[in-house]
Amino acid sequence: MCMCTSWMFCSPFSCGLSERREVRSLISIQILCLKLSRQINIDYSICQALGYNTSGLKGSLVIYDVACQWCIWFEERVKKSTHLQLPKDFSYIAAVGKFHLAAHREECFAHYSLNFVEGAGQQDGEVLETLWASLNKAAGSIRAMTTPHRQESMNQQMHDSNWKKHVNIGMIKHPNSVLKS
Repeated sequence: MCMCTSWMFCSPFSCGLSERREVRSLISIQILCLKLSRQINIDYSICQALGYNTSGLKGSLVIYDVACQWCIWFEERVKKSTHLQLPKDFSYIAAVGKFHLAAHREECFAHYSLNFVEGAGQQDGEVLETLWASLNKAAGSIRAMTTPHRQESMNQQMHDSNWKKHVNIGMIKHPNSVLKS
């Protein structure tokens, strides 16, 4: 699942410049261990995100909790796979969110910190974690559901969250705004 960090919308194939900010489905990623064989789930998600609605873009910033390990063999795994592909002449920069970077080795900081990525702006890269908080309210009822029902319910929760943000986006006022109500 990818996040639109400019609007904090959930979307499996979204970027900060995307025209469509909506959830079409929830990709259930099973990242319980960091074995290379288990990285195929995130490889698929990233390839889908980088290939969706990116014509005209030259590159992307991929922020992932363990990007320092994931990106080492990513392109090699894509080349070996018959189901994965990256857009031609498209580059990506791997980075780790600021909260998760604190738990990494010291050498990861210089290579994967958002503080040093040109064009990244001032973001923490932890949008997904902030959105999970509102989903916790539904956790009690979702816990006992079957997998398809659980995915559908989570999709509905994310749709509802996106809709509320979309409807209220014009109401957001910047604290330093010179406009008066």
